[in-house]
Amino acid sequence: ELEKVADRYKYLADFVAANLEPNPHLKLSHDTLALLKETNEYLRTFYKLFYKFDASLAKRYNDERYLLIEKMDKVISKCSKRCKNKGSEKSAKDAVTAVNDVVIICYLKEIVQLIYEMHNPYYSMVL
Repeated sequence: ELEKVADRYKYLADFVAANLEPNPHLKLSHDTLALLKETNEYLRTFYKLFYKFDASLAKRYNDERYLLIEKMDKVISKCSKRCKNKGSEKSAKDAVTAVNDVVIICYLKEIVQLIYEMHNPYYSMVL
């Protein structure tokens, strides 16, 4: 499963390299960057659990998944509203940024789910 997580991070990096690096005027939203950071922290939580099981950390790990997915869904909803704005060149760039945000958040949702699924074999070993 860990290899699948690494593959998704690679696909995410490939998307960023292909779509954002050639267009420096396109940026990710602060919400998307925060979700990326939280996803990385979620992986770090699994890492901590793997090397030292702690029941309270395991509960937080389980709860955190739902909170992260909920946050991601809210940001996607905000992005869809940004995509509907029409008019100026600025709103067109914002719409492209919103689409990039949605694609990246979809990668992040998949990563979070894969990280979460790693707990089943792990719990089988330690419990």
